[in-house]
Amino acid sequence: MIQELFVYMHQTIDELQNDFSITEDLDEELSLLEKYLSIKELSEDIADELNRLQKRLLQFEKEQGFLQSSGIEEEFINNQGANFDNPQQVDPAKENDQVVIQLDEAIFFSFQKGIGFYDLWMYDQAAHHFEQVIEKYPDFNLARLYTAMTYLKSKRYLEAKSEISLMLQSTDDPDLISLGQNILGIIASYRRSFIEAEKHFRQAVELKEKWSEPKFNLAIVYYKTNRLNKAISLLEGLLDDNQKDWEVLLYLGKVYQKLKNFEQANAYYRQAYALTKQPKIIQQLAKQFEINRDFSQASRWYKRWLVLEPKNTIPLLGFAKNLWLSGQQSEGLLIMKKALTLDGENIEALLLYAWMLTGYDNERALTVVNHIVSLREMDIPNKPYLTANIARLYYLHHDQDKSDIFNQFLLNSSNSQICGLGNIVQGLINLDLNKPEVALTYLGKSASVIRFPYLDFYLGYCYYLLEDEDQATFYWNRLVDNSPVNTENL
Repeated sequence: MIQELFVYMHQTIDELQNDFSITEDLDEELSLLEKYLSIKELSEDIADELNRLQKRLLQFEKEQGFLQSSGIEEEFINNQGANFDNPQQVDPAKENDQVVIQLDEAIFFSFQKGIGFYDLWMYDQAAHHFEQVIEKYPDFNLARLYTAMTYLKSKRYLEAKSEISLMLQSTDDPDLISLGQNILGIIASYRRSFIEAEKHFRQAVELKEKWSEPKFNLAIVYYKTNRLNKAISLLEGLLDDNQKDWEVLLYLGKVYQKLKNFEQANAYYRQAYALTKQPKIIQQLAKQFEINRDFSQASRWYKRWLVLEPKNTIPLLGFAKNLWLSGQQSEGLLIMKKALTLDGENIEALLLYAWMLTGYDNERALTVVNHIVSLREMDIPNKPYLTANIARLYYLHHDQDKSDIFNQFLLNSSNSQICGLGNIVQGLINLDLNKPEVALTYLGKSASVIRFPYLDFYLGYCYYLLEDEDQATFYWNRLVDNSPVNTENL
């Protein structure tokens, strides 16, 4: 029976390889992708079960005395991996197999159970067992390293940092020190202390130049701190070492997207997608096409994402929005209704639904706006963009009083950016009233404090209505030079 199952899986993969190479139809490709994911999931389930069975067999053999105790600990330790979440994985035990501590039987099983729980992502249980080990064997640095990694996974950053500091005080092993420095860098990155993170990752790389994980982590620090050329240099070096590293390809895409080199970004995203078919890759592609206002292509990628995660409201919203923006209003509304059946109080979905209904079914749109306002989650002081949208929608639906009430929350704010949002809303209202001079005053106040995507367009339009063609051309040229940009509904 098992042999038949494996034969079936191999045959399916062979069919998929052939079908993927010849199909050009999107729906057929999505169907093939579903089949691939089902085989992949089945394979992972079998691997997990086999791993659990091997661990139980090892424990049974030990308990029944089939194996001698000497050497078992070393063999077990040397076959466990650190299993970081980053793409380049390092096995601290294999790197440090000269560090062998003879554990008594009870502590050995505690260490074994700790690693088992760690591999199953059960970090609280893993920490309990690792703590028992280092309490009795405080010089067992591998157990201390695992304890730190477990704390890291549980977001107990101070405790993880403390364990690594103790480990570093008691070892001069460059491999262990490199592993420790990498963990300290990860902790600093999580806390957004990027200068400190860079220092730790650099030290990890210097101690172990061929280890790719701290190089990748250092590249991400460069990406997050906008040192994009340095990030590219490191990432391209990593790609030379491993052409199939999809996370390196993903971040190369993200770096080039920041540089507004969208053709190169798209090329890297597609390579990453071809390797992994993971939702996060599809998400990047969908968002990039949306930013570039290629709404038809964005719709296609959101649809692919939905095949992988059919109950995720994020791709549903993206699919609905981009269908609507591409001119397929009725299809977009249909998908939006589906999203709202999954999460009827999702404010983002309701707000987008209200905009989609505006001019199409105004009575229904106003009902949706009123429903948004009635929700407990409508936290006005902490959601200025939502408040601005509500103010704008009430005006468009001829409720000036409510529009003024919501816009006053913005205009009266001591935060200059929130106040700037209120000035934009007020400027748009005056443009609707054909008062370009007044609109220009409000929009001009917001120009220095907030980056609104179409602000240059509206400033140019004001000057156009005032017959100042030079100023209108100046702002419209600036809009083109800065395109494409992210959009917000207003």
